[in-house]
Amino acid sequence: MGLIAWALALGLLAAVLRHLWTRRPLISAAAWNWHQSGRRFRSRTASGAFVFYHDSCGRPQHRNPAPASAASSASSASSASSASSASSASASAQPRRPTLLLIHGFPTSSYDWRFLWRDLANTHRLLALDMLGFGYSDKPPPSSPLYSIASTQANIHQELLEVCGVSSCHILAHDYGDTVAQELLARSERGALPFRIESVCFLNGGMLPHLHRPRPIQTILAHPLLGPWVAAATPYLLFRRSYLAVFGENKPNERDVRDDYALMAFNGGLTAMAGLISYMAERKANAERWVRALAAPLPIMALIGPADPVSGKHVVEELRAALGDGGDCAVPRRVEVLPASVGHYPQVEAPQLLLPLLKEFFADVEAAAE
Repeated sequence: MGLIAWALALGLLAAVLRHLWTRRPLISAAAWNWHQSGRRFRSRTASGAFVFYHDSCGRPQHRNPAPASAASSASSASSASSASSASSASASAQPRRPTLLLIHGFPTSSYDWRFLWRDLANTHRLLALDMLGFGYSDKPPPSSPLYSIASTQANIHQELLEVCGVSSCHILAHDYGDTVAQELLARSERGALPFRIESVCFLNGGMLPHLHRPRPIQTILAHPLLGPWVAAATPYLLFRRSYLAVFGENKPNERDVRDDYALMAFNGGLTAMAGLISYMAERKANAERWVRALAAPLPIMALIGPADPVSGKHVVEELRAALGDGGDCAVPRRVEVLPASVGHYPQVEAPQLLLPLLKEFFADVEAAAE
């Protein structure tokens, strides 16, 4: 083979590799439908940034037409992603229900709750937002001081409840959202919360910061020099590999993984990851206060997928001690270990297992309140 032929072959190979490295998956019709059936509000505490949210009892607002990629595959929209619209349509015929605030994790969005949405909406009014820097919400530059759990992310949840006229709620949180819930619990304990927390259910997450085991990519993102560069250039294939590693046996299908990446990258979101990752340092700085909040005299349950390498079976015993599981307590407080096949995302991997456990927990909370 001549020199020119070799050069052409190498050039073609480089072009293919570059395409595979840099290509960005498009948002599916199902994930875009989640956007279409949601709302947004302008946050005061986030300098006027727009925050996207879902309200199972709210009437969907008009949205711009879907992008061509979503419209062309509209027939593939799942029933889970349209559950919010279905429950909204019958909201006026439903009796008043307790509110359940769902708080998502890193690096995903409120779309994580789609597999639980329809069933939970049968018994609760559901509220779920995309925190600043995630999903369909605004994404300030990574250097923005707005990427703080204590100063911003907890505040926008307070604003959401204010916007929706809610004075009390239950909380279901996951991962990064667990820490937001702990901040809200800490505020509640010192009487600084404008609404009442009825109960909290935690899914896998860093409730005990000293036991959190970050993934290698998270450690790199947290580096002050490398982080912004790596975040901006994170390709789908690298995300896919790191993301799937925290799941147990029941991993999401390719379309769902592509959607989670596309939502993370939406509206310049890749660069935001370098700012959002500061939550790991913030957890350590606030560890004493946030761990102490777990002792709040409220009904609290933790559902742990043991196959999670980040916050799985290695956290169970210390978490039981922190929650007082098994102690003499007037309200339900327990840690439930899910089957060995479940990893970091129980709400995605095993929603059918979570639903009866949540139903039982809410029934115990109601009984304890009587």
